[in-house]
Amino acid sequence: MKPYLLLALLLFTWTCAHAQNDIKRGTTNIALIKNPYGQIIDSISIKSSLDEGPAGFPFPDDTLYLDLDIFLPIDELTIETFAGGHAFGPQNCWVDPPYADIHLSISAGRNMIDSVSQSPVNRYFRSLLPALTQVQGPKALKAVSRHLISEVSSSLMAYPFVDIFMAQPNFDRKDIEYLRSVFPFNVAWLQGHPYMTRQFDRVKLMLEVVPKRLSKEVYVRPDGSSELFVLPRKGFSLLNFYSSDDPSSEQDHQTLQMPAVRDSILRDIPVISISNDASKTRWSRYTKGQSFDWPHYWRPPGDNPLADHYDFFPGSTYVLLHRGKVVEGIYPNLTLALKAVQYQQKD
Repeated sequence: MKPYLLLALLLFTWTCAHAQNDIKRGTTNIALIKNPYGQIIDSISIKSSLDEGPAGFPFPDDTLYLDLDIFLPIDELTIETFAGGHAFGPQNCWVDPPYADIHLSISAGRNMIDSVSQSPVNRYFRSLLPALTQVQGPKALKAVSRHLISEVSSSLMAYPFVDIFMAQPNFDRKDIEYLRSVFPFNVAWLQGHPYMTRQFDRVKLMLEVVPKRLSKEVYVRPDGSSELFVLPRKGFSLLNFYSSDDPSSEQDHQTLQMPAVRDSILRDIPVISISNDASKTRWSRYTKGQSFDWPHYWRPPGDNPLADHYDFFPGSTYVLLHRGKVVEGIYPNLTLALKAVQYQQKD
């Protein structure tokens, strides 16, 4: 049977049986095999998508056999090889029960997964990737990733393509409706997976209207005074959630002061920066002497209504709002946020 037909049958059977259940674990037998150019490998670490961290193993012989707990029906493994304490970097591959033979080598100082036999899913996943490398630009990347999501929407294999789809600056609320229609957001066994949780949470934030309790709050200004802040109710606005000890925050704030940004891209779009610093003193040191020409506010984590709700990414988060209540996009960096604003302006 061809790999893609076998994968489709596997996913259909599993989806029918487990659509209403929590995420499931199973066991697969893994044979890790050193190819001729991998003989220097002396140890290895391996992690399934459900593991909190990798498990390490000595690897003195040509083959190492392991029984691994994996996410069912298919799972992504992260494998890193070592020699004499030197790490050759991680690589990923896809496996399913009951067996998988993973062939390893080292090339140009990097860990390589040459092939995965006994399991068709990795070969199928690799066959999808050239479609992404053959196109350029947000419009084309969004179209291709959208197609690939449709191809694998009933499995964990969809998550990297959803990441690419949602990372485009022209990703907006209309695309959320597509994801809801094609992607199984009601399938509990997939939705509960940690790789998918962040994607679901981001979608939920983009679907909601900004709660009224968040639209008007008192915040601390850089001079130490308090001010009643109300979200702008006309046009677009850009919220910037940041930490003052993150180097990218200072870089972003310098960029936001550039005439090409303030007087062109963001000419009619107010920017509001809200710090999520735990320490008011640290934030005050950061803002002291700065000549920001847009508002900066602070409240501590846990008592910072907008930041507690929308500060989504580990570093800075940018939220593009329309009329102070509609979330048009949530972005992990300023570059993507500015590109998204430009796409909104074209529309």
